[in-house]
Amino acid sequence: MTESTNKANAGVNREEAKSILDRFLNNENYRVLAVKGKWGIGKTHLVQTFLDEHKEGYYLYASVFGISSIEQLKARLIANYKNNLKSDNQSSQRKTELVINSANKYITNLSSM
Repeated sequence: MTESTNKANAGVNREEAKSILDRFLNNENYRVLAVKGKWGIGKTHLVQTFLDEHKEGYYLYASVFGISSIEQLKARLIANYKNNLKSDNQSSQRKTELVINSANKYITNLSSM
């Protein structure tokens, strides 16, 4: 997402940020998105609000604040996903297995970079 990354480095307003998130969710080639910015500017709120508006999508979300290993990232992703299942009353075992397998695949690829 080179264009979006360059925009993010220059700073974007909320509407531009939402547009970047929307393009990310609608492009099957994108697998991981990092939102970077100064502490307290609303990164987490922006992403969580956006994803709440797009619940029909298939995604995993985790803040990497305080994360120091791939194992911690995996654990946080899985915990967040399980919490989403509980809050939505969608406890589908098969969907959970797909998410965990997918997360492991992509996180393993990250650790080899």
